[in-house]
Amino acid sequence: MNGQTVSTYVEEIDRVRQTNNLSSALRVHVLSTIEAERDAWREKALGLRSTEGNDLALGSSLAAALAAENEQEHAAKLALQKACDIAGGQLPLAKLIRTTQPTVWYWLHKSRKGAGSRFVKRIEAATGVPCHALRPDIYPVPSKKT
Repeated sequence: MNGQTVSTYVEEIDRVRQTNNLSSALRVHVLSTIEAERDAWREKALGLRSTEGNDLALGSSLAAALAAENEQEHAAKLALQKACDIAGGQLPLAKLIRTTQPTVWYWLHKSRKGAGSRFVKRIEAATGVPCHALRPDIYPVPSKKT
């Protein structure tokens, strides 16, 4: 499939999903092939895939930035988990900061950034976990003044 847009791939995926005359194994194979082509097209469009081969052609500075961002996200999630442990779990933390347990669960498992920005100060006040550990993208690490 030589589509030029992501919508072309989405339309093709929808068409295959609605086709009833394919066996389920064949349908899964066709869908995975189309989705792989779509992902390759996206990577090429974003400049993440070289045009000669299938190897990623990320510049070292971009790769380092992505790795640092992932490390920062992971550290923020660990800090939020520590806050949950200090509070006694997700529900007690949620009650302390006046939100719901599903919201805390979302921050831990789905959110890319971790705790919601408006709750960071509340979490720090309730548990002692510093704001810069919970959301380093908003609260930079305080510099040490001597």
